[in-house]
Amino acid sequence: MFIALFSTQYAITEVFVRNSADIIYQKVPSVSSGDMGRVFLGLLTIFALWGIVIIAGSGLLGWSQPWILLVIGAAAAGVMMWPYNALAIILNTTRLPEHLQPGWGRVVAMWWATGFFGYFSVLLIGAQLAGPIADATIPALGTFSTSAAVIGSGVGGYLLWVFALVVQIYTMYVSARAKLDASGTVEDAEEAQGFLA
Repeated sequence: MFIALFSTQYAITEVFVRNSADIIYQKVPSVSSGDMGRVFLGLLTIFALWGIVIIAGSGLLGWSQPWILLVIGAAAAGVMMWPYNALAIILNTTRLPEHLQPGWGRVVAMWWATGFFGYFSVLLIGAQLAGPIADATIPALGTFSTSAAVIGSGVGGYLLWVFALVVQIYTMYVSARAKLDASGTVEDAEEAQGFLA
């Protein structure tokens, strides 16, 4: 469990800091490419100190196990990978020219990843809505219970499963249609393409 949590939190930290550094580079004219190392390390330091403050502050709130924050972070990161994968493959097939688009092998892998994260996201969202949230605030949310076999889910759980299916079909249709539409639009594009390109 430690390895899974560590790798998830490491990836979140790196992506957040790298994306923030990229935004600063793009939006602040005085930052040059030579300054990027200092910008990255500065943001990494701030992010790490922020995490220390949160974990130290959890003791003040009476939480005896601040590691629950890591578990919540890992679960939230998994849920965020669902729209990330769907949007990444849609954007890469609809916005890029033919010779820069991912190959069919990568497209299918991204479809699989979208379905994988969608499946577990629905299970997690359903479990949270029907469990702690329903118990603490709104008992009617119990209808959002989800079953790993889909059959046996509550009425709201079936709605979550239908939503996941709609997202999956939309992602597959839009990206496949864009990839097929782009076929043959760039001369000699097959030289840059491969099955896993």
